[in-house]
Order: sequence, then structure tokens, then C-alpha cells
Amino acid sequence: RATKEHGRVALICESRGDYLLLRPADEWDERMQTELARTLRGALAAGGRSFVVDLAGTIHIRYRVLELLLALHRELRRAGGELVLASPSFYLMEILAAGDVPRSIPVYPSEASAALGIRHTSAAFSLVPQEGESRGSGLVR
Repeated sequence: RATKEHGRVALICESRGDYLLLRPADEWDERMQTELARTLRGALAAGGRSFVVDLAGTIHIRYRVLELLLALHRELRRAGGELVLASPSFYLMEILAAGDVPRSIPVYPSEASAALGIRHTSAAFSLVPQEGESRGSGLVR
């Protein structure tokens, strides 16, 4: 299902069986964060527990949103949910790292690896440095 904001698709949501996939389009700003939070809270209330936010179609994340995202992540965890991020570009990974997001929210290089990570939450994660990144990039396998 897709949600619309001002006539354009803002957030695409797809059930993948084990998890709900959310794809923010274009810029992740305060309005996108509000829509994402509303969608995740609704899915959690309906029994969903695992959520993957795929950043492949996201071109920018406003720095102001990062604290809201971290607060939402804490809220979901307290309620028994799990939120992970997937497919950030190097540019988006720099923004996430500047906001210290990868220390709290697992960041995977692809949706497929995020799905595996959600399915094996008890397994230890190891960092996977990408070209040009330091060992502490925050990406997990």
C-alpha cells in the first residue's frame, strides 16, 4: 500500500510476511517522519513486530529527523518491535552516522541482509565496512 501526501506518493509500505517493508521516497523530512511513525504505530498495534525501512529511494534525510527516528526506535523496542534500516547510499550513511543512528538502529547494506538480520536477531552482528568507510561505519551484515 502507498500513502499519499499532497498528491504524491510519500511512503510505500509492503508486507513481506516476516516484516513490514517501508520505503520513504525522495526526502525524509519531518512530514515523512510523522507519516512513518503513524504507519509503524498502526502496524505495531495490529500485531506487527519487525520493520525494515529501505532507503534505496531516499535522496536526503534531514538531520532534524534523526532524533525523532531514534525516539521512535526506542518506543518500538519498548513495545516489543524491531526497526532496522537498509540500503543507504554513502551520502545517507554519512548523515545517519553524524546523528549517531547506527549505534542504536542496525543499518544493513540491502533489504535482503536486513531481512536475514531480523530473522536471526539473536545472532551477533558484524560490521561490514564499505569502500572508503572506516571499520566503525555502522553497517552490519
